[in-house]
Amino acid sequence: MSGFFKEENIEQVIESIILNPELNQTDYERIELKKFLKEDCNQIIKFLQKKPQLVLTNFGLKELKEFYELENLMFEVWRSYVNLRGFYKGASCIVEHDPGDVFEDRDDFLEESITIFDERDSFDITAPFTAKGTFYPLKDE
Repeated sequence: MSGFFKEENIEQVIESIILNPELNQTDYERIELKKFLKEDCNQIIKFLQKKPQLVLTNFGLKELKEFYELENLMFEVWRSYVNLRGFYKGASCIVEHDPGDVFEDRDDFLEESITIFDERDSFDITAPFTAKGTFYPLKDE
């Protein structure tokens, strides 16, 4: 369970900490940790109430692994779209069977064109391009 922190769900946050099986605590250690966390929670509550923040409860090693698997999948989707962009603009497709990688081979002109387009936000000017790269004249010109 996760959501925005509220003072009334502090018990859930504390329970998720002390019941974490990865801590490998005895019942006595859990009780002592719960007392300690409850005593020190007032400062945390005051801090978190200034700006609402998301808190995670029941978040363990399994969820962390799922998070990294999802991050890996998102990277592969992003990488696929980057390669497709080059393929649509004329880059060659190269397939290596060990380890099974697919990537693009750009000529010098295409490499420079894509690099200039990708770095357009780093310039301190108003770029006369749409999100799709269409040029339009600025009104001041």
